Amino acid sequence: MTESKLYRIHADKKTLQSVKEINFSDHNFKERYDIQEWVESTPQILGEDLLIIAKEKTFFEGTNERPDLIAIDKKGNIVILELKRDDSGADVHWQAIKYASYWSRFEINNIIDVYKDYLEKSEGVIYTAEAVQDKILDFIDEEDLDTLNIKQRIILVSHRFSKEVISASKWLIDEYNMDLRCVQLIPYYDNDVNIYNIMSNTL
Repeated sequence: MTESKLYRIHADKKTLQSVKEINFSDHNFKERYDIQEWVESTPQILGEDLLIIAKEKTFFEGTNERPDLIAIDKKGNIVILELKRDDSGADVHWQAIKYASYWSRFEINNIIDVYKDYLEKSEGVIYTAEAVQDKILDFIDEEDLDTLNIKQRIILVSHRFSKEVISASKWLIDEYNMDLRCVQLIPYYDNDVNIYNIMSNTL
């Protein structure tokens, strides 16, 4: 994996100044309380428009597993977002595949219920099922919900990905046409102006 570089432009001097890449952990940024919140509020950082419909919620009978974030894309596909901080670990893809398999069983009414719960908790407003359905329809490019959750996708997010994850992901994509992407969120700190920056990079 090649090292990314970020530079600050000094327009008046016609020069560039290197900005240091950092680790999230070294600056006390947390996976759950920082990175997850950033992606939730600005999912476009992952390279596309996504509608977040669930966060850290257990949906699966007999398990306590909690997907980080669940989203819907413009085609109505369910997107599993699994987030790690500075290191993906060796089996994050397997974790996300399990979640995708669970979500493959969700029907339209189940998804509406999940999104309704998310909206009510995050906004403190009571929604009808019809209002939730309308919000989904307003977001997706389809005219109805008939194609909702026909397909499940996976986006893995981390500062760095292990060789195991990259190898397994490439194999799943090449051999089984799995809709899986690895997105790097690379943090930088410009100490001259005390500003943090993040670069997004799809592998």
